[in-house]
Amino acid sequence: GLNMNNYWLSHYIQHFLMCFFVALICIIAGLAFQLGVFFDQGINYGYLLLVIVSYIHAQFGFVVLASTMFTKERFAAVLVGFLGYSLLGGAIVVQYVADGIVNGWPGVLSLIPMFGFLRGLVLVFWDRYFDEMWKIIGIMLGSSTAYLMAGIYIHTTTGVGALRSPWCGCCRRKTSHESSHVNRAEDEADWDAADADIAEEERRALALSPDETAIKVVHLGKTFPARPNPKHAVDDVTYAMDYGEIFGLLGPNGCGKTTTISMLVGQLTPSRGKAYIAGFD
Repeated sequence: GLNMNNYWLSHYIQHFLMCFFVALICIIAGLAFQLGVFFDQGINYGYLLLVIVSYIHAQFGFVVLASTMFTKERFAAVLVGFLGYSLLGGAIVVQYVADGIVNGWPGVLSLIPMFGFLRGLVLVFWDRYFDEMWKIIGIMLGSSTAYLMAGIYIHTTTGVGALRSPWCGCCRRKTSHESSHVNRAEDEADWDAADADIAEEERRALALSPDETAIKVVHLGKTFPARPNPKHAVDDVTYAMDYGEIFGLLGPNGCGKTTTISMLVGQLTPSRGKAYIAGFD
C-alpha cells in the first residue's frame, strides 16, 4: 500500500485536478453561451483562476477535517458533500442579505471556504474591492492549510471518527496497545485450548480400530500440483466419526473442508494418509 505521505498527496492531486477541470468547463460554457457576467465588467481571468485555485485547496482541507467526525467513509462522503452545498447556499443568502457587493464581509466568514469562494467570485466578476479579495484568499489559504494539517493528524493518530472520540492521540494509542495485548493473550489461550482438543481427538482416533467407528481418518493429506509451488489443500488431518453422531467440519474458506469430503466420498484420491468408511479402506 501507499505510505501516508503518498496517500494524502494522491488524494490532494485527484481532488485538485477534478475540481479544476469542472471549473474550466463552467468557464468555457459561460463564454460559449455568452453569459453577461463574463462580459459586462471585463473580468480579470487571472484573478478568477486564483480565487478558484485557492478555493480548491481550501475545500480539500475543510473536507479532510470535517470527515473526521464520521466513522463510515460513505456516510462521511454524503454528509460532508451535503454540508458543503448547504454552506454554499448559506453564502448566497448572506450575499443577498448583505445588499450585493456594497457592504464588505467580515474576514471571519472566509474561515468557511464556501463563504470565501462566493465572495471572491462576486468581487472578481464585478471588478471591485480587490483589497478585500486578497484578504479573502489569504484567509482561505491559511485556514485551510491548518484544517488540512489538523485533519491528517487526527486521521493518522486516532483513526476514523476521531472527533467523536474523547481520547487524544497518545491516549488512543496507549489504549489500543493495551487492548491488542489483551486480545493477543486471549487468542493465544484459545489456540492453546484448540491445540489440546486436536491432540486429544488425534489420540482417540488412532487408538480406535477402523471397524469400531463409522469413519476414521488417519493423517489424511491432499496436494495438488501447481507452479511454482504445489498447493497443499489438506495437511495431516486425523479424526474419527462415531455411528449415530452428527459431525460437521468447521473452518474458514480454503482450509480444506470440501477437499476432505471429496476424498471421503471417493471423488478425489488422497495424496497421503488413510480414510476408513465403516471399516473399509
